[in-house]
Amino acid sequence: MHRDDLGPKLETFERGAATFNISHSHNTVCCLVADMGAVGVDIERIDRCRGVDKLAQVFFSEAEICALNALPSDQLHAYFYRLWTLKECTIKAKMQGISTAALKELCFAELSGRAGVNSHVDSLSYFAFRLAGFQIAYCLGSMTGNKVDIRVYKPGVRQSRQINPAVQCYIQAAPIS
Repeated sequence: MHRDDLGPKLETFERGAATFNISHSHNTVCCLVADMGAVGVDIERIDRCRGVDKLAQVFFSEAEICALNALPSDQLHAYFYRLWTLKECTIKAKMQGISTAALKELCFAELSGRAGVNSHVDSLSYFAFRLAGFQIAYCLGSMTGNKVDIRVYKPGVRQSRQINPAVQCYIQAAPIS
């Protein structure tokens, strides 16, 4: 394993090095490996007892808070965790330290079904999905010819999911001041 400007890399037998990123939540670990480019992944167990309103006030942009407040209560936690994991995986891919300011500065906009990266903001592609009570999000710095493998490990259980992203789910938007 070695590091360069794209983050940690694994030596592979076939083509040099692959980039990777890991995340954990409770007793579950998620690992993302890609052929090339910057990558970031985050996994969070969806906890309905967590005070997401207070956390959003501290870590979300004004636009995200407005979107969160407009939702019915049964959709609140799912939306919160989707945004939270998107923010964390982005910061990891950009190799920035996770801080209140960095999280609040990122702003994501959900589009119906399809979305593209707002190219004047950055060149990452974003994806999010739920799996067995967890919210998982990841971002890739390179989509062209990039093979992606994401695996979730839990003691006593191995859930594996091969990801071949075809549709981008989110865009990063400029925050509203």
